[in-house]
Amino acid sequence: MAITADDLLAPYGPVEVTLFPGEDTEGSVPGSTILKDRLEVYIAQASAKNAGISFPDADAADTAWALHLTFKAAHMVAVARPSMENAQVPVLGSETYSKDQRDALLLKAEEYLDVYNMLLAEVPTDQSPRGVPSHETTTEFDW
Repeated sequence: MAITADDLLAPYGPVEVTLFPGEDTEGSVPGSTILKDRLEVYIAQASAKNAGISFPDADAADTAWALHLTFKAAHMVAVARPSMENAQVPVLGSETYSKDQRDALLLKAEEYLDVYNMLLAEVPTDQSPRGVPSHETTTEFDW
């Protein structure tokens, strides 16, 4: 079973539409096409990254990597937008950026990277030697 954007979106997954402001503008329903398209791209990237790896649970690995990418992107969006705006007087409006808010998103991205790395550690390894075998040779010169 492959994962879909709906698996990542709330209420089934941890991704809230508010993480990506303006990406639900195509529809009046949260999680509309724009955000779902973003998540499907992250899922495709995860699937491509994990294609050659024999994970015991491939869906869990794809989910962890897609969520890592999602929260890393949400961190970048949060860095670029204010956490609070005061537009009472348009000319004198102010914006405040919350470091804690951005740090929490980065921490969440790192948590999903840790989950992915734990899943990667469970992948069975091939005990055969890798690469071209090296041969030690000695050369004796007779002068």
